[in-house]
Amino acid sequence: MSTLHSELKRLYFLPDQHGYGPCCDLDDGSYGPDLGVLTPEVLAPSLAGGNRVAINLVSSAGTVRTLAICFEKGADWEQVAKLYAGTQAMALPAPALAVSGISGYQLWFSLVDPIPVVQAQQFFYGLSRQYLADTDLCRLRCCPDIPGIDNSLSCLIDLVPAFQEATQRWSAFIDPGLGSLFIDEPGLEMVPNMAGQADILAGVDSIKAGDFQRALSRLQVADSSDAQIPERSSGMTGEGAGAHHMTGHQYRDPESFLMVVMNDPACHLTHRIEAAKALLPYIKKTPNP
Repeated sequence: MSTLHSELKRLYFLPDQHGYGPCCDLDDGSYGPDLGVLTPEVLAPSLAGGNRVAINLVSSAGTVRTLAICFEKGADWEQVAKLYAGTQAMALPAPALAVSGISGYQLWFSLVDPIPVVQAQQFFYGLSRQYLADTDLCRLRCCPDIPGIDNSLSCLIDLVPAFQEATQRWSAFIDPGLGSLFIDEPGLEMVPNMAGQADILAGVDSIKAGDFQRALSRLQVADSSDAQIPERSSGMTGEGAGAHHMTGHQYRDPESFLMVVMNDPACHLTHRIEAAKALLPYIKKTPNP
């Protein structure tokens, strides 16, 4: 029987993958100590309900083999299901579906061969424009989400399953057919069966390099129209207004999308800051006179 650790390693771990624990003196989701190579023994306390463990998705070479799309709200289930079905329509292996234990859903994609971070971003943008045209992109977190910055906290994501102290619920991988049952409470009250978690992951396949490149090319062809800057509807101001959707619009490249997010007061400040950081590699320095 396959163990949960071996399935996580098969699908999502980089070679000699390290784990990271939460900061004990902060309550903002930050991560602290490097726990070393993520062996079964290192992961065991988290699976027993201890501190959650995160992994850095970006290698020292700036490549990734795990892509995750996190939806912030349980009410986003219809969009989650649409994206899940869309990936299979592109003849890709279905991603693993998880409930976050906090407030939403996650889709975990596994790649056989690592790809540059920029290709991961292009994949995310293509998927969002193809299948999430009615979704407020400020409510998504794509991991990794910052190009060109290795070892950034934004490349860290909690492993699933894990106990979330803030909600007293567990994150867990789930059968997609049961996804709608978690709209109101996207987490488990009881400890998930770890053998069952391993069985779910055993049915997940990694995306082969050729299949990924074909899907990426297909998405880029569909997204070849020029970018359009979204218009703001009157009467919507501030983050609490739910704001306008940056959807139904086309962005010609990641830079144009990030520029819109950075300058959009309707987006959460955290997303605007991350967008500004992500734009740094694109900034052209003015030569000294």
